[in-house]
Formats: sequence, C-alpha cells, structure tokens
Amino acid sequence: FTLPIILWVPETRKPRTGDRVLERAFGNVRSTLKEARHKHKNLFKYLIAYLLYNDGIETAIVMSGVFAAQVLDMGQAEIVACFLMIQFVAFFGALIFGRLGDAFSNKRVLAWSLSLWALILLWAVFMRTKAEFWVAGVMIALVLGGSQALSRSLFGKLIPKGSEAQFYGFLSLSSKVSATMGPLAYGISRQVTGSPRIAILSLLLFFVLGQVILRGVDEPTA
Repeated sequence: FTLPIILWVPETRKPRTGDRVLERAFGNVRSTLKEARHKHKNLFKYLIAYLLYNDGIETAIVMSGVFAAQVLDMGQAEIVACFLMIQFVAFFGALIFGRLGDAFSNKRVLAWSLSLWALILLWAVFMRTKAEFWVAGVMIALVLGGSQALSRSLFGKLIPKGSEAQFYGFLSLSSKVSATMGPLAYGISRQVTGSPRIAILSLLLFFVLGQVILRGVDEPTA
C-alpha cells in the first residue's frame, strides 16, 4: 500500500540547513507541545486523555497473548490465529464505529468504545475457557479498530487549520511513547499480587482517567 505514494506522489525537496537533524527534530516536538499547551488548550487536554487511554489499549494488546498462555493454557499457534482474526475484524470495527461517530459525534462514541474496553478487562478477571477468549477477541477487534479510528477523527477536528502534518506527526510519536506506564503498572501488579488476572485490573486506571479527561474536551461541531 505504500507503493503508490512512493511512485506517484511528488515531494518538494527543501534545501538542507545543516546536519543537526536530531536537534531540529526534538526542537519541533518541543515547539509543538508548547504550542498545544499555550495556544490550543482543548487540543492539549485531548492529548493527555489520549496518552492515558492509548497506554491502556497498547498494554492490553501486548499482555493479552501472555494472559492467554499463562491463564488459559493456549498454545502459540492458537494465539497467533486469534490475533490474525483480531486484525481482520478490526477493519470492520473501524467502519462501524466510524458510522456511529458520524451519527452521534466522535467524542461520545469514543467514550462508548473505551467503556467496552473496560468491560472486557473486567471480564478477563473471571475468564475460564479458550472459547471465552475468542469471543473477547472479537469484541477487542471491534473496539480496537473503532477507538483508533475515532481517536484520529476527533484529533483532526481539534487541530488548528494549516498545522495538520505537524500535529498528526506529534500524535504518531506520542502513540509510540505512551505505551510505557501501562506495562510498568501491569508488571508491578503482577509482581505484588502474583496473579495475572488482578494485574489486568491495573489497566482500568488508564481507561478511567482517560475517560474523565476526555469528558472535558469540547468537540467542534463543524
């Protein structure tokens, strides 16, 4: 899917301004964050919410395979098959939640998807069979595609006109950096309690805090 962009999308080359690329890159990140904090406070509030709930999502995805192997004794082949199914169904989840976002607003439907994430995590505490994990996998696929699509759509509405590339680049970077606190919380909970089921509950904090901050974000009507 990258070939059409590589082959046919023209790129205007800018003259080089020196070799301090890394310094300029970090400078751009700092300036983007500073601009959001002081000039676009609604956008800055959304970024904090996104960092929190996305951390929960990324950690849940990473730890679900470990959970399936340790708690439900699922083999590697079955876990891989379930993950492939999740990737396939997530496509339709993005379409379904996208239509719902158009009908009810991106923010409201995004909050619904995060609530479903929380319910799935609660279900994992009581999960006993492999069949339950497969059913949960379908639900995860739907909310995974939906929450990711709605997050980007809502973010697009909040970006000041003319700064789309700058802020979408920052969102892409923050989504990579955000998956740090979740694994730490899961690992500490697992170490203290000795139970992967209880450790899963630690991720609820990220969804709850993300939801609370998201409620304070004003979604533009246009």
